[in-house]
Amino acid sequence: MLGIFKKTFKGLEKTRKKVSNVFSAISKKTYLEIDDIQKLEDCLFEADISFNVISDITNSLNGKDSSKKSWRDRAYEVLLAKVSTNNNITN
Repeated sequence: MLGIFKKTFKGLEKTRKKVSNVFSAISKKTYLEIDDIQKLEDCLFEADISFNVISDITNSLNGKDSSKKSWRDRAYEVLLAKVSTNNNITN
């Protein structure tokens, strides 16, 4: 029985490291290239994030933003909107 938990936690550790590595690689960038967005998208899929959330995040990051917000701010706003929406549904 404990073997299942060990495998699960080992798999989660691999996912956490991959997500951490991708975010570390792109965190210092002020603008994300298409390849960066693809790496982020792949990473989020592997972390079992909802397709709708990933799609909203990547759509917000594609191209230049006329409001001059950083890609981090745009991604944060999408995530915040998703969390707020989910909280409203459960309450």
